[in-house]
Amino acid sequence: TVAARSRTSHWKMSLEYELYRNRFQGKRLFVCGNAPSLAETYPLLKGQHVFGCNWLRLWKELPFMPDFFGLTEPVSRGLKDRLEMGRGATHRFILSQHGLPSDIGWVWLPKLQPHSRDDMIQGSGLSDADPFRTGANTPLNIGIQFGAYMGFTEFYLLGLEIPPVAAAKAAHVYASEDEMQFYEDVNRKPPFDLDYLNAGYERAWRDMEEQGKTLVNCTPRGHFKDKTKVPYRPIEEVLAS
Repeated sequence: TVAARSRTSHWKMSLEYELYRNRFQGKRLFVCGNAPSLAETYPLLKGQHVFGCNWLRLWKELPFMPDFFGLTEPVSRGLKDRLEMGRGATHRFILSQHGLPSDIGWVWLPKLQPHSRDDMIQGSGLSDADPFRTGANTPLNIGIQFGAYMGFTEFYLLGLEIPPVAAAKAAHVYASEDEMQFYEDVNRKPPFDLDYLNAGYERAWRDMEEQGKTLVNCTPRGHFKDKTKVPYRPIEEVLAS
């Protein structure tokens, strides 16, 4: 049973959640989106701490499962199918406003319902007094924000070149045309706000610097590399250091 205690009138914190505080102190985490470039770099990450999310199992070839896997409000395509996406990951998290069934084996991250859009541009970690905040996408919501809570001090971003989606030019990445179309549909609904996406990552980058932590973009091409203020570093260079 997911044990929880009330902290404010708005939310509850799972005791399982608290067990992760500073559990990976001083280590580095590779935070992955699901854009096509991930298929090129993902095989290099075996043996590293890796966070994956959402539609990772839509790839034709998946050389390994990440040890961390996250879902944000897993309602589209059905809960059962979404949970299947994380099968094989050691640590599995769901960011949701509501608690989880006690028998699914995932850790609930209680989400604050924002009062305004500005409330959703969160920083890089949690304090004991603040609920978990939602942001522009799952890598930012869970990979970076909860990763900082778990004690990771270096974060490297991969597979974030979308939007816009370049799936039509990377059909070889997907297991079928249906899955490629599904991936495109997911990323159209709701439409991404590019400035808002960058604002969230840049806020996390500034907060990380203030805490003496590192946030680096390793996505090799696309909008996120060209437009963000988050510094770029090739993944090969990171892995060689």
